[in-house]
Amino acid sequence: MSSDILVLGYGNPGRGDDALGPMLIEKLDCAERTKHESLACFQLQPEQIFDLENRRLILFADASVSASAPFSFTELTANCEISYSTHSMTPETLLYIYETLFRRPPPCCFLLSIRGNNFKLGKKLSDVAEKHLDAAFDFATELLDEPDLLRWRGKLMMSASIPAPQSKPSGSPPESSR
Repeated sequence: MSSDILVLGYGNPGRGDDALGPMLIEKLDCAERTKHESLACFQLQPEQIFDLENRRLILFADASVSASAPFSFTELTANCEISYSTHSMTPETLLYIYETLFRRPPPCCFLLSIRGNNFKLGKKLSDVAEKHLDAAFDFATELLDEPDLLRWRGKLMMSASIPAPQSKPSGSPPESSR
């Protein structure tokens, strides 16, 4: 499917709640309610700048140990974040690479950071993260039902007031954006 709306979920399904990004993609694909293109991956890679081309709106989805529960929703800007490897590449760095190589601003991008609690290797999704995923799915579906930049920007403040159960994180998150 080719669409000017992209949802890109990333995370490692073998690390418990780190699977939240790809699991959101799976839920959205099963719902088949919206017209968007979706991609799921373990981690962001420089070559994914080509997936960003010809898009109007992009929604990145990832697990986060520091996001407010059940999730946070932010608008992204290009930013060069120096790292010793691409294993911890952030969406902002991907946008910076896009801007640098194509010599034009990247599409409008947002990040849906879904609160995770357990990032230990070999663990399954925690019960609390499952509830956060459900809330993030409802929110993402609302966004995708009306893919309008001003509407998405209007949701930025609203996402901060969504209540969710609180619990203590366990394990260490595998990437720097958490």
